[in-house]
Formats: sequence, structure tokens, C-alpha cells
Amino acid sequence: MSSPTELPRAYVPVGRSSVEARAQFITRTYNHLMGSIVLFTLLEVWLFTSGLAEPIAAAMMSSSWLLVLGGFMLVTWLATHAAQTSESKPAQYAALFAVVLAYALLAEPVDPAVEAERLRFLLKDLQVEVFPEGISRGFAVPQLKILVIQENEIFGRKKRIPRSLAAAKTQVIDSFVDLAPGDFVVHLHYGIGLFQGIERIRAAGHERDYISLAYDGGEKVFLPIEQVNLIQRYAGSDGHAPRLDKLGGVTWERLPIDPRPGPRSTDEIVDATELAPGVLEASPRTRTAEGAVFAESHMSRVLGEPTLLVDVGLGTERVAAGLAEVVPDTGLVVFVDVGGDVLGHGTEPGLASPLCDAVMLAAATLLQRRGRRVLAAVFGPCCDGELTPEELLGQVARLAAEGGVIGVDAITSDMAAELERAVHEVPTEASAQAVRCARGEIGTATIRAGRRTVPLSPLGATTIYFDADRAVNGVARLARLVLEAADLAHAQELLAAAGVRTELEYELERSPQ
Repeated sequence: MSSPTELPRAYVPVGRSSVEARAQFITRTYNHLMGSIVLFTLLEVWLFTSGLAEPIAAAMMSSSWLLVLGGFMLVTWLATHAAQTSESKPAQYAALFAVVLAYALLAEPVDPAVEAERLRFLLKDLQVEVFPEGISRGFAVPQLKILVIQENEIFGRKKRIPRSLAAAKTQVIDSFVDLAPGDFVVHLHYGIGLFQGIERIRAAGHERDYISLAYDGGEKVFLPIEQVNLIQRYAGSDGHAPRLDKLGGVTWERLPIDPRPGPRSTDEIVDATELAPGVLEASPRTRTAEGAVFAESHMSRVLGEPTLLVDVGLGTERVAAGLAEVVPDTGLVVFVDVGGDVLGHGTEPGLASPLCDAVMLAAATLLQRRGRRVLAAVFGPCCDGELTPEELLGQVARLAAEGGVIGVDAITSDMAAELERAVHEVPTEASAQAVRCARGEIGTATIRAGRRTVPLSPLGATTIYFDADRAVNGVARLARLVLEAADLAHAQELLAAAGVRTELEYELERSPQ
């Protein structure tokens, strides 16, 4: 008879078994894993050859992904529970089959045929052919007048990975205390850099510790200390110091103009007239005390008349109140966003600057609720390289279904000429792509020193007008999150709590001020 502390033979943990028993367990485990992979492959082949893959994928893509993922989680939980509680081998194998089948069905939306159909729909107005073939990049044959564009060259989904990552030898570190100033490190996204120490940086009313990394050309990255898992110690064995990676130019178009992270408050701006709290009238001479010139100052020179500057740091309610003082009761206020990231959901891989857009759209809604005439607009859809056409048009379609889209206007040749004149004077890349679209260019372009890809098409030569209040109540989730933000710091906290990375965080990583 077993003692109370002993376990029956059948339930002895693997770790307490003999070496031979452990070896047999590991062998059986990997045999089952290999069998699952083979079964998954056979299921995929059968789904594709039987013609079931496309309708299954279309049904899943047309329904809520929350329901799809919820169903997948439920199946896997039930299967795991059955495998752990049942002593019947047929029941356990049935549970394993259910999990493999769930994975096979979940993989259907990446079917190349479905992706090809989606591209055909998006490009239906262009004289192009779409083929579901596997190529790494596009190519051209001028003699035959053939241009082949790979999908990632349209939507910009590939991340630039530093070449050094492929060859660099690294050692895992547990925390920043394992590093000393002067150590070479490898960052997951930026490559080989030089650890310079820990710096405490204050911005938007908060202080935070950052890991300071130096790169080639005097550029720096400031990494929040809790993201130390993104770096490892460089462990080259050749005895020579490695070459530092380049970051590829500026990170965000406003940072090289004004090195201070975040917006400037009205008391930091000179040669401007305050019209209301947080609202200034800008002239060509308007600038910061350090000499940074605003885009609105350049536009004032181009237009030959004053422009408005709004301090988004005051928060949504005070921005709306300031604009209400300035705009006549009968006036129309149009809030314009270049590219359309203002309609982003927050989960898009390319979304880079959601904070300012969310605050301003929320302020537009509050101004509209005060009884003022307000319009919101997306100028040059996708021309900032943040949302893909698929992502933006999906949001616009949902907004249209809710009665929120007011109209679409095209950039005429006269408007393009005027915009071209402004682009020569104002530091902007996104608006320049809208001009190229209006001139009839087709293809792709890169901005932000090659880090963002912009699709050039007739879509970029339009302006989409929509109702701000209906957008915030519907598809504009980020603006809804910050609707009651007391100030920019509060809005930043609200978006961070929702898992959304903002331009303020990115600037803080790159600027020591």
C-alpha cells in the first residue's frame, strides 16, 4: 500500500521519472507535434483543393474578428480541458484533432486567393491584373511595358530590419544594471548601438527614466526603462568594435524642426496674437523662443494672411472653448487631417501619430455639440503612409453605414498648382504625395527617410468630408477615448492604458529634452 505522500505510478510527474521514461515522454511529445503539423498541412491542402477555403475565409473576414477569435479560444479551451480530464485515448485524440482543425480554419483568411480578390476590389478602377503568386519584390521590364508590384510595396507592411541583426552575436540581459556606459548593445528594431546610461526626462508634466542609446551620425534613441527586453548585449568575438547602425534620418517631421518633445504652450511662442485661451493668430514671424518656425507661419507667408495656431496641450474641452470664442456663430470650422489616421482604431501596425489627431477630433465634436457648424475631413487619404487603403476605406465604409460621410471632393488641377506652391514653402511630405496623386502618378513612394510607403493612386487626390460627432460616436475610437481628457498628459495616459503607442512617446525616445 502506498504511503500518503506517494503518488500512484501512473501519475508520477515526468521530472521525477527515470531518464529512460523522460526520454520516451519527450519522443512521444515530438511525435505528436509532428503528427499535428502533418495533419494541419493535409487539412489546408484539402480545404484549398476542395474549393472550401475561399468561402470560409470570406465568411470569416466579413464577420467580427472578436467572434472568430472568441470561437477559436473556446474550442481550444474545451479541447485542452477534455485532453486533461479524460482518460480515454480516443477522446484525447479527438480533442487534438479539434485544435488542429481550429488552427487550420483560422489560417484561411491568409489564403492568397482571398488577398488577390481584395486587391482586385481596391484596384478595380485601374487597368491592372492581380495574380496570387509568391514573389519577394516587384520588377519592371520596360521593353515589354510591364511593371510588377508586390503587395507589400503597396501597403508597406514589411518592417525594415537592420542588416546587423542577422550577423550580430548577442547575450541576453536581465535588466539595465547588467550594462555599463560604453557597452555595445543590439536593439531589436534599430540594430547595433552604444549604451550611454540612464537619463531622467520630464515631458508633459511627468518624469520618466529612459535608456540612452547612441547610433551612427550622432543620433540617439531614448528607450523607456521597462522596454529593456528589446535590447541585448553585443557579444562579437572578433575583438573589434562593431560599426554602429544608422537610424535613417529623422523620425517624425516635426522633431528636427522643434527638438522639444510634445506641443508648445502659448507662453512659449513669440510674435503671435492670442485670440482666446489656447488659440493664436500666427504670422510669418511666429516662432518659438528658440527660433523653431511653425508650418502655420510658413502658410501665413504663402497665403499672405494670418493663420491659426491651437495649443492641443490644453485638452479637448479648453480647445473647443477657445475656438468657440474665435469663430463667429455663423462660421464654418473644418478640421482637416492629412492621410486619415484620425480614423484609426489604434491597432493598425503603421499608426504613428494618434495623440494630436484624437484630441483635435474630440475637440471638434465638443465644438459641434455647442451648436457650431463643424466639418471634419481627411485630405490625401493614405498619403502619410500610416493607414493602408484597406484599413482606411474599411473605417470610411463603416462611417458611411452610420450616416457619417458627408461627401468626397477631388483635387482639381488648379488646387494642385496652389498646393504645389505651398509644398515648396512648408516642410511637409504627406501633402506633397497628394499633389503627386492629383498629377496622375500611380505606384508607390517613400517618405520619412524611407520608413513609410505611400500608395500613389487617384484615392490620394481626394478629400473625404465627414460628421465629427458621428465619427466619435462610431468608428473614431481614439477620439472617443480622449473626449474628456483634462489635458494632453491625461489624453496620453488614456491612450497608453488602451495599449496605443503615441507620437509623444516616440519623440521622448529620440529627444533628450
